[in-house]
Amino acid sequence: MTIYITLLKALFFATMTSMKNKKSPTFKPRPTLFWDVDPKTIDPKKHAKYIIRRVMSLGNDSEVQWMWGRYPKKLLREIELHG
Repeated sequence: MTIYITLLKALFFATMTSMKNKKSPTFKPRPTLFWDVDPKTIDPKKHAKYIIRRVMSLGNDSEVQWMWGRYPKKLLREIELHG
């Protein structure tokens, strides 16, 4: 249920953001979000599934908004359904 609410909030923010600006915000990971790795080594393209899983479970509103603006909706749905 929490993921569902987070995704709904993200969809709203992503929609509003895309109406204002076509660029997705810069990826600035919180050290507390990625406590198990060095955030400087995370590549949003290479580590997409890892980032999406972490943001879906522990991300704040701005991180979820970034995720929705950065990754294809099909990939987000796939990860949400299949982990």
